[in-house]
Amino acid sequence: MTVIVSQILHLIRHEPADQVEEIVEKGCVNRVFKVNAEHGDRILRLREDPSAFQEYHKEKWCLHQAQRAGIPSPGVLAIGEHQGIAYMMETCVPGVNGHLLPEQSLPIWQKIGQYAQKIHQINVSGFGLDFRSEPEESFCNSFTPTWKAHVDYNIKSLVCEDPLVRLGVYRADQSGLITSIFEELKCAIESGRLRIGLNHGDLSPRNLMVAADGTMGLIDWGCALAHVAPHYDMACLLKGCLLDGNPSTASFEAFLSGYGIDSKEFENMKADIHHIMLLDAFDKLRWAMDRSPSDVEAFTKIAWQVLHLAIMMQRP
Repeated sequence: MTVIVSQILHLIRHEPADQVEEIVEKGCVNRVFKVNAEHGDRILRLREDPSAFQEYHKEKWCLHQAQRAGIPSPGVLAIGEHQGIAYMMETCVPGVNGHLLPEQSLPIWQKIGQYAQKIHQINVSGFGLDFRSEPEESFCNSFTPTWKAHVDYNIKSLVCEDPLVRLGVYRADQSGLITSIFEELKCAIESGRLRIGLNHGDLSPRNLMVAADGTMGLIDWGCALAHVAPHYDMACLLKGCLLDGNPSTASFEAFLSGYGIDSKEFENMKADIHHIMLLDAFDKLRWAMDRSPSDVEAFTKIAWQVLHLAIMMQRP
């Protein structure tokens, strides 16, 4: 990998780097390197998978939109592919990673809330996690290309012989309730009560760099997607609260404060957020059963917990 990094740096910069240091424990998908060179520090991200090339284009689009919205973010200097390895070079956002500053947890979560409010106002085309640059820049899913197709797939999967029943996620007699929840979500988008927008997908202090002057820069848009906004990002945060207490209740309240959502407004949103969480949990479990068997056990537990939470939200 050292040789590959040197070759990529030569392709990008046509100048030697003074120092290259791998940043460990920065996610498990990309390998990340900090490059010290004549014109300043850079971040080089690599993935030994040429399909990441399009994901890097998604991140570039998101970073540009974030900057336009007033969110301090890295600038993308180059994207390419070399010997089957996709790469992206960014400017280096100065500061300390937010997860290393637990004493600043609440101000950091408040800032994340402020940034999230800006992110969710960004208009997107399409639906899904993937991204295409042509014929227009838009989000997409290869399996369920539209919101309607996405919800319909999960409704049609609620059959008597559904493997999720066998796994104990739900009882067969609960399929009608789950169907009604999913149908309501589908109708909410069609009626305009909810909307599809940009979601970061991984709002966390580990994706915030805190500079000495207090400036905070948002990084890592690999999980960004077009989904129900702001509900999807909030569903991800609430799922963390449910599963491992991260973010904490105080941190989530700081996030809402930064976002500008008061307790009454959040209560009015809560049922939709939990229903989005349920749809996502069921969909991810079905994906794991087809594509990642090692995740099935953990995703089964999550889906069961989220369903019981959603059922509680249905009660008067």
